[in-house]
Amino acid sequence: MAHASTCSVDGCDKAAKKTGLCDSHYQRRRNLTLGTCSDPLCTRKVKARGLCNEHYLVERAGGLTCSVEGCSGYARTRGYCSAHYYRWNKTGAAGEAELRRKPPRTCGVSACANAANGRDDLCQTHRQRLRQFGDVEGRRCECGQVAVRGSDLCRPHFREAAVAKILAGDRVDNKTNNGYLVLKVLDETLLVHRVVMEHILGRPLEPFENVHHKNGQRADNRPENLELWVKPQPSGQRPEDLVDWVLDHYLDLVEHHLKERHASLKRGQPHGRTAGADEG
Repeated sequence: MAHASTCSVDGCDKAAKKTGLCDSHYQRRRNLTLGTCSDPLCTRKVKARGLCNEHYLVERAGGLTCSVEGCSGYARTRGYCSAHYYRWNKTGAAGEAELRRKPPRTCGVSACANAANGRDDLCQTHRQRLRQFGDVEGRRCECGQVAVRGSDLCRPHFREAAVAKILAGDRVDNKTNNGYLVLKVLDETLLVHRVVMEHILGRPLEPFENVHHKNGQRADNRPENLELWVKPQPSGQRPEDLVDWVLDHYLDLVEHHLKERHASLKRGQPHGRTAGADEG
């Protein structure tokens, strides 16, 4: 079996293809031999028949331009330039002379800025969700809202489930630098002692309210170890303003204690509270 000869150019070990030269050296010699386009005003390299590619197409088309009015491209097939012929072949009409590029399309899902990359006007992420869950928004909670990633629950129900675990006494190991237990729920950090107190009160805590640990152990969040403390602002107040503030925020508690006070006075018993534990 004959071995393929190598290129005749010194130092080139590529296989010879034409006239003893490799493809690269053959093309290089051809360009040097043919020179530039024969059009006196053109300096481009020869493509065929002594002409560059552009002038060769002009000659091939007989000097005719595209039959679409306003188009200066050279006619190549059926009197159209390449672009208008492609449009005619695809849609049945060559259309206007201006060759417009379609603007980039965004995903058809609201609030999604990703580029659409298919005929369904969806980005890759939402197309995958549609195939997997039958919904472009992905998995759905039983309530009908979109479930958070990796769960069958929506955001509100996911938070409720996390709070329920805290109230059930599930172990929480994460602590802040000052010793309070915390639980990370999606993009929210829950302080366990505040969650327990809100459950006791049946309402969210006010900004001026804080939770005191009676035994000073900040990791002990049993309901019996917690009590509500308040710190109204500013720290110095007129007595009448302080009374108004308490009535505005804790009217039910005031009424309860007034009833106890009246009952104690009727029995001739003193009634009052002494200072207790320190803050903690």
